[in-house]
This record gives sequence, structure tokens and C-alpha cells, in this order.
Amino acid sequence: MNLLLVATDLAHFVPRSETAEAVSSLERALRLLGHDLTLVLPRLAGFESAGLMVARRLTPLSLPGNVEAHVYEASLPSGARLVLLDSSGVDWNLLGDASVPAETLAPVWGRFSDAVAALVAERGESETALDVIHLHDASAGFVLHKLRQRGVEIPVVLTVHDAARSGEFSVESASALGLDTNSSGAADFRVGSGVSVLQGILPLADGVLVPSASYATALESASRFGALSTAFHGNPAVGVLGGVDHAVFNPSTDTALPHRYDAEDTSNKARCKTKLQEELGLRFDVAFPLFFFDDAEPGSGALELVVSNLVSIVRLGAGIVIASSRPP
Repeated sequence: MNLLLVATDLAHFVPRSETAEAVSSLERALRLLGHDLTLVLPRLAGFESAGLMVARRLTPLSLPGNVEAHVYEASLPSGARLVLLDSSGVDWNLLGDASVPAETLAPVWGRFSDAVAALVAERGESETALDVIHLHDASAGFVLHKLRQRGVEIPVVLTVHDAARSGEFSVESASALGLDTNSSGAADFRVGSGVSVLQGILPLADGVLVPSASYATALESASRFGALSTAFHGNPAVGVLGGVDHAVFNPSTDTALPHRYDAEDTSNKARCKTKLQEELGLRFDVAFPLFFFDDAEPGSGALELVVSNLVSIVRLGAGIVIASSRPP
């Protein structure tokens, strides 16, 4: 299949969130399965500072408002094609910064979405038409609205790694996004006195994925996600566990482990666990489970799941270690 993945960060170059790791692992897995793959991201400073060599295409993309976006291309070690988009007058590096005011962020989201939509429309006129587009989080997901505006009907899958990054903007900022709040198609975006990008694009997606089945259930809880939960009720998400990327985490080659092991012989796994317990001063049976959270953040779905079941876990005799550099 000919696939297009759209995100706003990528591990090893711009690892700003868990989305970056997921996209990087997915890219390699899809290539191993034999799919033709193109990744599209904003041209962030981290790419070239990491030593990535890119080539600028001569012909820019024409965007609404009489502006242009320039296209830079590179190849990743997996064989996937990487396309970086750039456009004067906006700072792409703001895309992953939660501290940036919505009024400042809105034109950046809007310009990136316009550029990706223009690239997809151009690709549709070539011999390498796309089979599926995969968008990651609301920051890339707004592309879906721009595609439907252009009449592009390629199947689109949306993965929501973190629903807290839903892209909420005031009605005044919505125009900078390129969203006409008076149009009939904008009704799904309205929430309270503003708009929510994630809420609006959910009904447009052909499929919605989240990191786990438990997170899919949590997204339908009004007590946790408010009005956004209603959108997930109407467009149920499918939980897909990310697993472990052996290109990054491999117990048979990891030099940080005191004892290495693999799937054929896991006996050394228990020795690693015993060593960890000794270093941490833990005194429970090594046969019981140990939950370990490294660099845990408040609001983490996995951490909240453990905390909500803490009493039951402790009664089973399991151990829990939460490591964090952040103050409690």
C-alpha cells in the first residue's frame, strides 16, 4: 500500500512527546511489512541540527491567501521518504509547545494543515496516488478538515496519542486556523464559547486509534474529558497497544542490563529484577510482579490506571516503583 503519515515531531530528530516515539516505531514497522511510506512533518530546527541532509524541491506549493510552502525531501534509513514543509511568516517550532497562547498557535496550525492538504492534492494527480493517510494527534489531524474542504476522499486514520492536546481555540482564533465558524461544517468544532479541533475532526475520520483499550474507554468518560467524551461516544476509538521497539529496547543487547536475556531464555530477567530490588532496598518476593514507572508524569493514562487500582495491586503482593524528576 501507498501510505502517508503526518505528524509534528519524530523521534531521533524532534522527540518532544510520546507521539514522536510511536511514529518512529510505526514507520520502521510499516516498511518491514513492505509498504511504500512517506512521512510529512514541519521543517523543524531539530532535523538539520541532527545532521539530516535534505534537498529543496524547486516548485513550491500554492496555499490559500496567496502564500507558498516549500518542500524539502530526504530518505530515512528504513527506506521511507521524509517530506519537510516550510513556509515564511510562521514558526513551525511552536507546534509542539503547550505554553504558546492559542492566538499565536492558530495560524501555525492553519498554515501547516494547508501545506499538507496541498501536498496531498498534488500527489493525487500523480501516478503515485495514496491509499491511506494516517494523522497523529490534533496538531496534524486538522489536515483532515482541509482535505475534506478540497474534496479529497482518501481514507484517513486518526491516532489520538493524547486527547488533552485537543487544540482548543477561541472563535476569534478559529479564522486564523482557516475554520469558518459560520459554515455548516463547523458545527462539530464548537465547544462552549470556542472550538475544539479534535472534537471537530473525529466524525470526519474513517478510523480512530488510541494507545490502549483502557484509554479508549476513558475517553468516553465525561468526568475526565467533558464535552469531548460525547464526540468519542459517536466515534468509538480502537485501542492498539504500542508494544516494545526492539530497535531501541532490546534485552539481548542492552549494555545497561546486569544480565541479558531473550525470548528463548528469559531466566536472566529474574536476575535483573533481583538486582533492581537490591539497589532500591525492596524486600518482597521476586516472583511477584513489579510495576516500574520511569519519569512518570501527572495525567499519564498508564499511571492513572495503576493509581486507581492501587489497593488491589498491593493486596496481590505486587511492588510499585514510581521514578520522577518532577517535584510531587
